[in-house]
Order: sequence, then C-alpha cells, then structure tokens
Amino acid sequence: MNETICSFGNNDDLVGVITRPHEASHWAPNDLSESIATQDGFESETILGTKSLGQQTRRRPDNPSRPPMALILNAGVVHRSGPFRLHVDLARALATAGYECMRIDLSGLGDSAVRLDSKPGENRALLDAKDAMTRMADVSGCDRFVVIGLCSGAYNGHKVASQEDRVVGAVFLDGLAFPTRKHLRRRRWQKALRFRFWRNAIKRRLIPHAMQRVSADVPGAEEFFEASESAAVVSQQIQQMLDRHASLLYIYTEGYGELSDVDQFDEMFGLVPDQRSLQVEYYRNFEHTYRLSNHREIVVDRIVRWYADRFPIARR
Repeated sequence: MNETICSFGNNDDLVGVITRPHEASHWAPNDLSESIATQDGFESETILGTKSLGQQTRRRPDNPSRPPMALILNAGVVHRSGPFRLHVDLARALATAGYECMRIDLSGLGDSAVRLDSKPGENRALLDAKDAMTRMADVSGCDRFVVIGLCSGAYNGHKVASQEDRVVGAVFLDGLAFPTRKHLRRRRWQKALRFRFWRNAIKRRLIPHAMQRVSADVPGAEEFFEASESAAVVSQQIQQMLDRHASLLYIYTEGYGELSDVDQFDEMFGLVPDQRSLQVEYYRNFEHTYRLSNHREIVVDRIVRWYADRFPIARR
C-alpha cells in the first residue's frame, strides 16, 4: 500500500494524501513522483504539483472497468486525518480492499491555503473538489469518483455529488437532515428514557451558570452547515443523482441528534431507501465523531463492504 502527498489547485496550494494499493501503483507516472520513505508497509512518495505537468497531454481513462477513486472531504475544521483518524483508517481499509483514495484538505483547512480565486457566492468546497478530481484525471486517467464526508463534509459532499457528473457514488455520514413531526416525538421519548437527560437536567438546576459556560464552548451544527436548501430541493437533488445511476449510502448516528430513525429519511425527502442505489442506516448508541475505536471499525467496515458491492473490482 502506498501513501502519497499531492498538491493541486491553480497555485498548487491545496494538499491531499493519496492512498492506493500496490497493484494500482502503475497509475502514477515515474516522472511525476519521487519516493521519499518506506516504513511500516507504506511506501511514501511526493507527487509534484500541477505546475510540473507542463505541456504534457492529459491522460485518458486507462481502464473503463477501473473502480472509482474515493475522495474524502474534511469533517468540520478537522485536519484531513479526520476525527480520531477516522479518515486515515478508512483510506487504508479501502486501499487494502483494492481501491484508491484521496483525503484532501479543503482551502483554509489543514495544510491547504485559503482560496483566493473564488468569486462571491461560489462554493469553495465544490471548487476544491473539482480541482482534486481534475488533478487525478491529469496524472492517472481516473475519471470516476465517490465522495465521502462526515458532518460538514457530508454537506459539501452533497454539493459536489449533485453538481458533478464525475461522481458516481457518495457516502454521507451524519449529513443533511430536517426535523419532522414524528422525529420530534421520537426525540422527546428517547430523551425521557435516557439517564443522561435526567442527569443533565439536575445539573442545570444545581449549577446553571457552569452549564451555560460549557454549552457556549460547544460548537453547534449551524457553525459547520450552510443548509440553505429546503428538504424539497435536497430531495430533488438526490433524485437527480439516482437518475444518473449514482450509488448513495447515508449513515446517521444517534449522537448526531438530527435523525432518530431510518424511516425519517422517507419523511424528510419522500424517498424510500432500498438495498441498492439508495441505502440508509441508523446507528444507535454511536457518537457523532466515532470516538470509540470499535465504532470506527464498524463504520469503516460497512463503507468498505458497500464500496465492494457497488463497485466490484474486475479480477484478472
């Protein structure tokens, strides 16, 4: 398995890490990469930026049956490694299964510089993802992608997947959700039956000022999401993705709080999940950022199995 640092964007100021299996190493031309280290079974390389491409001709897709590359976006303001290194675990698990993956830092996050060429009203995450896909097409001929994101990464992933035909699949972890009447009823019952709810209620009565100070330090979803679209618009965008035969996997956790049952997906969007193109799952007792290692193992394993089912590798 190889891990490669890659710069991309108009000024080579965006950064990503590519993880790929050894059998896929042919995609990186030797004159564009420089090996810098080998340890723990990973061959680390540095791929030169887009400026180094010079006048080289853009490569065409070298294998029509080649599976799509996974493109993992930042979760909130977390570095491309992901919360508790979730993105690293996922990328390496996908590579072990035979799939290429790229973890990117969106502009202004991690090691990527702030984007200066965007215009007012443009979605910078969408521009960054397009630059990453174009970069991979230039050096590897890969022309199909699966976008993966958690929290704000899922929101940005939705933007990318709904507007980019090169995206043939997406995994949204705790993505867009809208409250419904049934959801609010379910949440009230769930809170009433939860010990933590009553414990916190007592604490608020006993030490109200301390609780206010703590809650003020905890970022809310509104700090990471710009969910200006209505549920009807999002539903239409999801349907358009399905109409072009994209495969979608939605995973929601109880810790997210915005979705309380798989049935809520139909309540929100009027779309009934199936076991093929539109899969929706709800993980009870899971935290939003997958803090527990066994929870990370479960979600990583689920995504890899979904990937292998929807985009099987043609074995020679």
